[in-house]
Amino acid sequence: MKRFIFAVAFTFICLLPAQAAKRFTIDRLDEGVARISEEGEPVLEFQIDPVSQDGRYARANYLHPVFDPDGVLVTEDFPKDHLHHRGIFWAWHQVLLNGKPVSDPWVCKDIKWGKPIATGVGSGGQSARFTLSRDWLVPDPAKPEQDLGLVRESVQVKAWSVMDRIRRLDIAISLRALVEGVTLGGSDDVKGYGGFSPRIRLADDVKFFGQIGLVEPQKTAVDGGAWMNVTRTIQDKKRSVTILVHPSHPGFPVKWILRAKRSMQNPQWPGRKPVALSTKEDLVLRYRILLHNDLLKPTVIEDEWKRFAEQ
Repeated sequence: MKRFIFAVAFTFICLLPAQAAKRFTIDRLDEGVARISEEGEPVLEFQIDPVSQDGRYARANYLHPVFDPDGVLVTEDFPKDHLHHRGIFWAWHQVLLNGKPVSDPWVCKDIKWGKPIATGVGSGGQSARFTLSRDWLVPDPAKPEQDLGLVRESVQVKAWSVMDRIRRLDIAISLRALVEGVTLGGSDDVKGYGGFSPRIRLADDVKFFGQIGLVEPQKTAVDGGAWMNVTRTIQDKKRSVTILVHPSHPGFPVKWILRAKRSMQNPQWPGRKPVALSTKEDLVLRYRILLHNDLLKPTVIEDEWKRFAEQ
């Protein structure tokens, strides 16, 4: 924890048009997480230090817990059916160096995280944000007893004040190879799942509605368009998680791996075939999450996506 460069607390007074002032805090906690709160109520936590279950499935760099506008828990961590799943996370089965596997972050295998550095902490007037950069460390193929810095990941997390009964969360992930010959790919099968993967609490009445209309989950990736709305009943109330994909996303529009039970929801990228990471420029993946309790009309979600797309 001492390696983490992060001030203990930041307090922001955010003046919202036609609304009372909103107060955000970002705290670096003893549990090894960064927490964003609004008016004393928790919004989300970002896991900085690695955590595991009895030494297995060690993971870091993900969001959990995440709460909806009512303060109800949205995400799951260490679910019994998939112990490697963790909140809102991003990971790939295939991490290759010169075509050979060196790590499988999806199942938390052969991956460590370098010294974290927090930058860009602050408020935009209606939001609180921070950026955290660190390196992926994998066993060095030439010297397996040593770690090799393979990829530099920088993630920006921004939480917006609840407006129109919607909590908006922006997540931007930048990836740059630290050595030549790095490629990333999803699962090496017909499903090809991998990348941004919210593991949210589900219910028996879960339904999926995408930009193209009602979507039925399949074993393999399905078309859905630029956004996907996931509705279900939690604590006797309809609650929705909407995932928006920015049009700058590589491979846009992406396909979707969707699951009605015991799994994550995944705007699939890049799929089964690995893609190369550059050592000279970042590859950027941008998403927005909408947390809301109203069954928003598709036209409303589409307007939300258009506003996000213009940023």
